[in-house]
Amino acid sequence: MDFYLDRQIQFAYIYIKETLKEIRMKYTLAENMLRFGPKNLSESDKVKLYQIVEQTTLSADVKDHTYFEAVVKLLGDRSKRFWLGTDAGPGKIAMTDADRIAVLNHVQKYVERSMKIHGITDINKGLKILTGVVIDPIGVTTPTIPAESPPVPVYTPYSGTYPAVGQANPNLQNFYLDDNDIAVSAEKKSIFDALVKSLLASIPQNEKIVEVRISAGSATSKVPTTYPDKLGTYKTIPEGQKNNIALATDRINTIIASLDEVVKSNIPTMANNIKINTLQAEPNIGPDYTEKERAFFFGTGKLDPAKKSQYDSTYGPSKGSYGSVTIITLAEKVIPSFTEPNTLVSQKWQARVTINPGQKYKAPRKKSRLNKTPGGGQTFVGGSFNTLSCPFWN
Repeated sequence: MDFYLDRQIQFAYIYIKETLKEIRMKYTLAENMLRFGPKNLSESDKVKLYQIVEQTTLSADVKDHTYFEAVVKLLGDRSKRFWLGTDAGPGKIAMTDADRIAVLNHVQKYVERSMKIHGITDINKGLKILTGVVIDPIGVTTPTIPAESPPVPVYTPYSGTYPAVGQANPNLQNFYLDDNDIAVSAEKKSIFDALVKSLLASIPQNEKIVEVRISAGSATSKVPTTYPDKLGTYKTIPEGQKNNIALATDRINTIIASLDEVVKSNIPTMANNIKINTLQAEPNIGPDYTEKERAFFFGTGKLDPAKKSQYDSTYGPSKGSYGSVTIITLAEKVIPSFTEPNTLVSQKWQARVTINPGQKYKAPRKKSRLNKTPGGGQTFVGGSFNTLSCPFWN
């Protein structure tokens, strides 16, 4: 018994499944025919196809509406495709049941208003004065207001260098007065201190210091040195030029140490966040210095006073030292970002309603020349049509 019952349920399920499949196929076929080939269909074929699509598409709330049949009867091909959802509006959004009910309510509103004006109380007569309904899509656009993006971190560097580099500068050449000196003088430290204080004064209050970078550079000419803390005296010019490499390196290290001390005294919160940015050592640059130049300038073992000016102008521009400080700050700034205006945000529909009250009236009788009224009267139907057009918004 259970076996037969199960088989009956199974057959019933298959039947329902196939029936629904057939309905869906009919609906899809009907929808495609209405969408792509309505010109080749007869009016009776169109009616049948519309009915098939209506059965699957429209809800009971739409079909039960008082004005449903009256409105559907008056829709043209284009309006019906919108009505059934086989065609969509500019926003590629088809009509929904809510849209359809809004259309029906819109039509009802204007029919009932016309009935009231013309004294019609019977709803069946009221439906007959409805002579046309056209549905049009309206692409509604909403101008977007410029939106502000989240705050963007903005880093700003504040830099200062002493002495100024990039061009001939006596202060560069005279940073160290002694050819073998590497210590930074108290005077130069005070200049570095004033430099840092000047940078701090230029930073706006809404910016926070997040990092400090220090740099130093030192260059020497090709004139050898007897820098004693390294290789001491030299016998040949190449040996003396090796001393220049050590001299430039040690000068950079002492400048970096002085800058580190100055920054920590002025910005104690950055004591552990001071980074060395650039170490620019350039020993042995500029014009050549050979035994010939050595004999010319130092023929007696010391610089010839008469040739000092020529010596300074020849080799002086190739030497120099400097220190640099860069303070990095962080500020959060709002950078506006604009979205494209007039973006389609929804699809709305307009229902254009045509109403003909059809009021009958008798024309006034004309009197004859003998002041007699001719028998009978002429009857006119209608007159001008009242066309009411107004969009509704869902």
